[in-house]
Amino acid sequence: MATFLSLPAEIRDHIYSYILHPSSIPQGQVYDFHYYNYKPALQLLLVNRQTHEEARRTFRALNHFVSIETPWPEALQHIATDGKVPIVIDNVSELGFTDQHLSVRISSPELPHIDEGDNYRPRKFLILSDDLTKFTNMWYYSNLTHLRLNSYLAVNLHLRAPYAADHDEKVVPKKIQQKLLLPFIRVKGLRGFTVSGDPKPYASVLKQLKDEQEQPEPTPEECLQNATSFKDRGDEALFKNGQCEEALRLYTEAWKAMHIIVDGRVRNVYADAFFDCELRGGVFDRKYGQRVRLVLRIQLVANTVLAYNKMEGMFFSSFLFSFSFSFSLPSEQTYIFDPLFCKGALAFIR
Repeated sequence: MATFLSLPAEIRDHIYSYILHPSSIPQGQVYDFHYYNYKPALQLLLVNRQTHEEARRTFRALNHFVSIETPWPEALQHIATDGKVPIVIDNVSELGFTDQHLSVRISSPELPHIDEGDNYRPRKFLILSDDLTKFTNMWYYSNLTHLRLNSYLAVNLHLRAPYAADHDEKVVPKKIQQKLLLPFIRVKGLRGFTVSGDPKPYASVLKQLKDEQEQPEPTPEECLQNATSFKDRGDEALFKNGQCEEALRLYTEAWKAMHIIVDGRVRNVYADAFFDCELRGGVFDRKYGQRVRLVLRIQLVANTVLAYNKMEGMFFSSFLFSFSFSFSLPSEQTYIFDPLFCKGALAFIR
């Protein structure tokens, strides 16, 4: 009778990869708080010694963890709810997890409201490298919403080879270093930014990161002009060519250009402070940025309704209209995080 271990090693590895790949790990949700539930997948490591060794090797190859230390305890809720970044472990210090490939330490030496007395403990949590882009995008929009936030922050990125023995040479392949470090291209204007590690990061990766960070972001005027361009192209696709789906795609790009992210029925509005200014130059010269943005939002909502009306009929247009004006702002509600997975489950990868 054939057994699992009688299968060729290549087939077993494919099965391990299917079960242990980050995209296969189920995500749970407490209110709007997203987190990974590794417990079911990691039961595989308890079957027997051979399966443990083989599955652990695959798990380590596919799952690269990033620990994030921040002086603001509420940052975890903001990242997991507004940013929809799934959390692996909500309190790394409590668990003593040390197998991260990248440690991110955020400090704010100039902000006096942070208590650094005897009771002060920075918040440290764990995410997957696959979600780093979500994390840095959330950071990018936070800096636009709270202007000059980054000018108060210092960041250190520390690269690690967590599974290498003490006597072995530490190696993190270049492709993985790019995956870990390059998402921070979006984090600009920091008070301090350093990258360290054992092994040392590749010079070419550091150069790419530095060069991209030095590129200026679009101004409010450029953002609104880009949004208008996308809207006009969408209007042409809708009214002239009858291409409803193409029009909706271009309208989504128009929202994004002025820092409004469409997620299903919800629009997350960022960067109000960024557009709170008198515009200079271009077609909107001497106009108030927030007013121009509001007019564009109304036009986009109206034309989106028309596009859906053409595609699906009046029922869907009236349904869409009922939520088109419900723009989602970052929530201030406090959620209690009670993860449904065993925090000790990741100890099995040791």
